[in-house]
Amino acid sequence: MTPPTTAPRPTRSVRALLRTPFRARTYRYLGFALCAPLGALLLYASTLAMHYAVTHGAEPAAPLILLAALLLTGLLLPAFDRLRIRWFFGEHLHGPTTFRRGAAHLLTGTLLSALTAALTLGWALVSARNLSYPLWGWRSYPDPAWGGPTPLGVVTTHFLGGGLTVFFLLPPLVVWLTGRQLALARRLLPATAQPHPQPVPAPQ
Repeated sequence: MTPPTTAPRPTRSVRALLRTPFRARTYRYLGFALCAPLGALLLYASTLAMHYAVTHGAEPAAPLILLAALLLTGLLLPAFDRLRIRWFFGEHLHGPTTFRRGAAHLLTGTLLSALTAALTLGWALVSARNLSYPLWGWRSYPDPAWGGPTPLGVVTTHFLGGGLTVFFLLPPLVVWLTGRQLALARRLLPATAQPHPQPVPAPQ
C-alpha cells in the first residue's frame, strides 16, 4: 500500500518563494524568457515583407510574399526555441516531428514566450523603480497619490507594494510558465535518442 503523500508545509513553501529571486538557476529561466523578443523579429520581418510588396506596386504578389514569410517564420521559430533550450538548459531537441506538432509548438511557444518575456521585462523595470523609491521619492505629491499625500506614505507604498511584492512574486511565476513551455517543447519537439545533459529542474 502506497503511503499518502503529505503536502509541503506553508513555511517551507514561503521560504522557497523568498529564495527564488536569489537562485542562479532562476536566471536561466528569466534569460530564456528575455530571448523571446529576438524570435519576434521574425514575425516583424513578415509584416515588413508584406508592406514592401504593397508600397512597391506588387499587390498581386503580396499574398505569396506573406505566405513565404510565414512559412519561413514557421521553420525558423522552432529552431530558435531549440537553440534557446540547448543554450540555457543543455537539452537537445532535434528529433523528428509532424506538421501538426510543429504548428502546435509554434502557437503555444509564441504565446508563452510573449507572456514570459513581458512578465520578465515588467519584473525588472517595476522592481528597479519601486525598490529604489526610498532613494529619490522624498518629495511632495499631488493628492490623490498611491500612499499619499505624505512622502512617507508614498515611498512605503511603492517600496512594499510595487517593489518587494513584485520582486518576490513574479520570478516564481515566470519559472512556472517557462517550465510548462519546456514540457510542451519536449512533447512536441522530441529529443534525439543520444544521451545529453539533464535539464535544469524548476525551483520548488
